[in-house]
Amino acid sequence: MTRGGIVAATVFHADVVATLHVACFPEESWDRVAIAGLLGDSAVDGLLLCGSEDDPVGFALVRTAADEAEILTIGIRPDVRGRGLGGRLIAAACDRAAGRGAARIFLEVSDCNRAALSMYRRTGFEPVGRRRHYYGVGVDALVLRLTLARDASA
Repeated sequence: MTRGGIVAATVFHADVVATLHVACFPEESWDRVAIAGLLGDSAVDGLLLCGSEDDPVGFALVRTAADEAEILTIGIRPDVRGRGLGGRLIAAACDRAAGRGAARIFLEVSDCNRAALSMYRRTGFEPVGRRRHYYGVGVDALVLRLTLARDASA
């Protein structure tokens, strides 16, 4: 891996990403098979964020189709949250999607997840929809969108 950096995650990283997913989302984690399936999809980019000790601390899976992208899942290990790592991962995910030609990127987040909502708003995401009871009765998902910078030379 790479200390303090972001690397492309491949199907060979499925165990690592699945372990991180459990740590980040213990109530609704995705298993290794689901993660491997996504990482094996040519439309999906996997990103793995490594901490200063070369340990994996975050991940993102981003699917791009035509001029739109979606952050399928993103997480920072709970013990290292609040250090700006999520913002770094969001920026990398947006760069990757823009590099594939996406003009917009979407994500869904629980309307109860105040920390994530705050981070997404700071990075420019705006609400464009709501999915009622998406995370269970009484817990809605907000659909957020960010317009990506396009390379003027392209």
